[in-house]
Amino acid sequence: MITEIFYHTDNFCKVFESKIETNILTDGKNKRKRSHKLSLSEIMTISIYYHYSGFNTFKDYYLKCIQKELKQCFGDLVSYNRFLELKKKASLPLALFAKMLNSVKCTGVSFIDSFPLSVCHKKRSSSNDFLHGLKAVVS
Repeated sequence: MITEIFYHTDNFCKVFESKIETNILTDGKNKRKRSHKLSLSEIMTISIYYHYSGFNTFKDYYLKCIQKELKQCFGDLVSYNRFLELKKKASLPLALFAKMLNSVKCTGVSFIDSFPLSVCHKKRSSSNDFLHGLKAVVS
């Protein structure tokens, strides 16, 4: 499965990076283009495969699954903290890749993995009217 994910993300990244390269606006100054140990498609593959891995936290997944079991699938792995920095740069391509996949008709169950965000302290939750009156729409 990880090979299939990499195949699709790598094909997407080739097109994405060529479009960005030709259409990016610059301020006229030459900027250094650093190469990373992990390619954009590898970063996206690791991020996407997490949702299929069954791990509860991304940190456990990266340290136990990627750095130990799947190390041979990737060239030079970086530390967990460095990967989190690189993952930020992959957020736009990941969003576009997901949008591209969503343009295809959904044939199964879709879900979003998230964590709760506390709006206010529990003592003051009754006075909070941030989403008051809105009803959840389930489709």
